[in-house]
Amino acid sequence: MYGLPKDISAFGLAYNKDMFDAAGITAPTADAPWTWDEYVAAAKKLTSGEGADKVYGSGPYSLEAAVWSNGADWLNADHTEVTVTDPAFTEALQWTADLNLVEGVAPSPEELSSQGDYDRFVSGKLAMTGVGTWAQGSLWNDAKFTWDIMPWPVSPKTGEEAIWYGGIGFAVANGSKHQEAASNLAAFLAFNEDAQRTNIEKGQAIPNLIDMAKDEWLTTDKPPANKAEFIRILEDYGRRATQTYTFNSDWFTLFNSNLASVQSGEQSAADYAASVQGEMQDLLDKGIAEQKK
Repeated sequence: MYGLPKDISAFGLAYNKDMFDAAGITAPTADAPWTWDEYVAAAKKLTSGEGADKVYGSGPYSLEAAVWSNGADWLNADHTEVTVTDPAFTEALQWTADLNLVEGVAPSPEELSSQGDYDRFVSGKLAMTGVGTWAQGSLWNDAKFTWDIMPWPVSPKTGEEAIWYGGIGFAVANGSKHQEAASNLAAFLAFNEDAQRTNIEKGQAIPNLIDMAKDEWLTTDKPPANKAEFIRILEDYGRRATQTYTFNSDWFTLFNSNLASVQSGEQSAADYAASVQGEMQDLLDKGIAEQKK
């Protein structure tokens, strides 16, 4: 199956610059990213208040960023074996949960169910949270403060940066009665400069055209000021999500099905991983067998 790119999106780490300035915190740079420990230290300085008015330093942390930065993954290199019981994996998973459970710098799952991380961020109740390039337009309208993008922190063990990127495509069905017209429309939306300029003007995505992305989009005066970090994710340290390499993502859906039990402290990361690995492997094996057919 082939398609043309609708867009490609990077998942960046946004921060409230006004809150950083008030706390005397300088954001990390591409040359000197924070470690996990430095991230927690900053998040503690940015956490204040109680109850409904509480401001947290961190939103829910990207598990991909933590796991990959710590040198682990959901599957092995050829995507045939589930590896979630790897100590490096469970350490990263536990660290993300402990931002709430131990450090107290991130909302609990219950708190997030009443107000999500995006709404908390734009209302000034989160200092740092992950956002995709698709959220630019919404942030222009909703955020009443100065915000920007900074590099994702690195695991102290590896010093490696990691985060996911992704995109969607346009494809034309074999059974289409208007294949040529549909193909022309897909090509227009994917590659025409005026069509791609809409992505810039509406804050929908990074333009597909590399020259346009590195010139026209990168130099626009709308936030984030550090758009270069999005480009760096795409070119330097971003990765495709692991589940995009397999025939289906049933094994990944299962992994996420009760992840809240770790985030809420009902189970340790190691116990949870051990409890789901066998069934995840069965689902992965079924997908591999189905693909071979």
